[in-house]
Amino acid sequence: MADKEDKKAAAAEETKAAPKKAAAKKAAPKADKAEAAAAPAAGRAAKKAPHKGHVRKAAKKVARKEAVKAGERPAPKKRVAKGAKGDTVTVVQIGSSTRRPGDQAATLVGLGLGRIGKRRELTDTPAVRGMIAKVAHLVRVEA
Repeated sequence: MADKEDKKAAAAEETKAAPKKAAAKKAAPKADKAEAAAAPAAGRAAKKAPHKGHVRKAAKKVARKEAVKAGERPAPKKRVAKGAKGDTVTVVQIGSSTRRPGDQAATLVGLGLGRIGKRRELTDTPAVRGMIAKVAHLVRVEA
């Protein structure tokens, strides 16, 4: 009978200790998951190279700074004059956007047109000229 009581007491102790072990096991995987998630993220960041455009831009910046330090005057940055007098073009819509490809209708909207006869005065930039060329059959250009 004493053996049965000893076995029951031992089983009770194991039952009490078992949840603690399980809790310890549950906590450990969370830490492992956090470490596992951090490791690939660090690996991805290390593998990812900068975009070529960013590298070129940075190289130009460095070259420009070095030229200034050497006392040379760097070439000025190219800029498009916006809103200068005489640099405008008037566009009139002469054709409908109905039954036209979606990109042509979107280009007309981008030019500020949308109805036949609508007239817009826009700055004369390469972007605007490209848009006009795309829908040349639907618009008339007045200088």
